[in-house]
Amino acid sequence: MSLESKIFINNTFRTFLTLIFLLNAVKFVLGEPAGLRRSHCLIAYKNDLYMFGGNNTNNSNNINTTNNTNTTNNTNNTTYTNTTNFTDFFFSASLPFESTNIPWRNKSTENAISVSDAACITVPESGHMLVIGGRNDLNKTLGNPGLQIYNFETGVWNEPNLVINIPEEFRYLYRPRATLLSSTVALIYGGAEYFSNNDSVPLWTLNMTKIPWQFNRASYNKTMKITSSAGIVSSKGIAWILGGMLNALSLNVSSTDQVSLYTEKYGLFPVPTKIPAKIADAAVGIRNDTLFVVILEATKEDSGDFLTVFSLNMTNLNVKYIEPVDLLPNIILSRRDRAAFVQFPGSDALLIDGGIAPNSDQWNNTQDVTMIFNMTTQRWVKRLNIVNNIPDGNYTLPKMDGYDLNPPERESSLKETSPSSDVLITQKVGIILWAIGFLLLLVIGFIVVRYLRKNKT
Repeated sequence: MSLESKIFINNTFRTFLTLIFLLNAVKFVLGEPAGLRRSHCLIAYKNDLYMFGGNNTNNSNNINTTNNTNTTNNTNNTTYTNTTNFTDFFFSASLPFESTNIPWRNKSTENAISVSDAACITVPESGHMLVIGGRNDLNKTLGNPGLQIYNFETGVWNEPNLVINIPEEFRYLYRPRATLLSSTVALIYGGAEYFSNNDSVPLWTLNMTKIPWQFNRASYNKTMKITSSAGIVSSKGIAWILGGMLNALSLNVSSTDQVSLYTEKYGLFPVPTKIPAKIADAAVGIRNDTLFVVILEATKEDSGDFLTVFSLNMTNLNVKYIEPVDLLPNIILSRRDRAAFVQFPGSDALLIDGGIAPNSDQWNNTQDVTMIFNMTTQRWVKRLNIVNNIPDGNYTLPKMDGYDLNPPERESSLKETSPSSDVLITQKVGIILWAIGFLLLLVIGFIVVRYLRKNKT
């Protein structure tokens, strides 16, 4: 072999290795698909979106092993494939992005357990994410830790001595809901304790004012019905709770149209209004003085097969249906049972991801579709945007049962935020790396063509 040929092969090999490195770098910057999901969590922290847990199992009664695939039949003789990955269950993505191209990246899951149907919330004050309850699909009878805590700054799961007295029923808590009442107090509402068939779990609050954090039983009128998987959101220190399931673990499961409020001062009490459908699960967001509710799970008689949106005005309790314009002609806006949702601080949009979409062939059909409902334009859109200086709750609540619920100092659940320069830099780096990779391919092609022509001569 001539010296010139050796030099050509050596240079080509180096160029090939450089190209592989650049392609991996591009993959890191632009992310990769997270796969089909349902029964998972979405939470927002600063300008990042996080996805935790869930699975793409079409039959919720199956217990899986790591990366295992099972096939089962239901009572209607319909066959479903059941696949769950217990290693890749925590992802993040940075804004801005479009719903059709979310740049997911794997995050560390060391010392964490994948669960489905848990409640997840962000605690911006301390920089933590809380995963409450959920079902351990790898070992249902083993349960889960009850509470899993992720530190956004250190990337560490479950730091020791941060919390004490975790309620035992949280280890088997199925489809609870949680929200922040203040910067240091969280409400844990409802859920069912699946291992003991307990359909009514008491309310709890978690006080994070000082370490160790402390769980406390919350007060409520025992005549009220505590539900599972209700829609929940908080504003001005008040949790709004809409619908939910009763008897979630029995064959007599039913949905409700009740609306409740919870405050630290007055506890839980009913709101004198009804939502327009009996819903089992809903995505709820806040814009100004109005709650926007996207029904995720309900009977066909109550919501049909497509996503239904209604609003609830918090100042006068008026409820009305909304007919959002569909700007996504290639996406069928069918219901999304067990989908995850989140509203970024400062955003006027609800992001809804995954879930099970019913159709004529198979009523359990896990989706990889992400949808965005803009509460300002009341349209389905493709891009998730951050809005600065969004009005954040300057309204007055009506008195209920003679109680004045308006706090002396307004506390907002929506805070100002703006896209960070890091996000813009990441986008620019991705474009530059793609350009370099393309140029390298051109160089390789030029070298190969030149070499072949020279050999011919």
